[in-house]
Amino acid sequence: MANVDFSNAHIEPILNNPIKRPNVALAAYRLNDSSGNQIGTVTATRLVNQSKRMLYSYSATFSASGTEFYFSDSNSTMFYRVYNISFANGDTGVFQVDAGLVV
Repeated sequence: MANVDFSNAHIEPILNNPIKRPNVALAAYRLNDSSGNQIGTVTATRLVNQSKRMLYSYSATFSASGTEFYFSDSNSTMFYRVYNISFANGDTGVFQVDAGLVV
């Protein structure tokens, strides 16, 4: 069991049916692989909630090995892909996502 290094990680949105889900949430429920299989759990805490900025802190525990994961809701709908990392079964990690609104 090790702490996952997120210092070089990248995050990108995965828009599943953007018309039906126009507001893609940062509060994830599960960590999935690219096939939709659950590979970990995550707890999201909103630290900042302002009109043009949100900051979330995540605490993750992985139950599989890999180099990327997807934030998903309870229905396995994938919202974000996180890649350029490496993790193994039993690893944990803490990371933050700072999201600003661009208009």
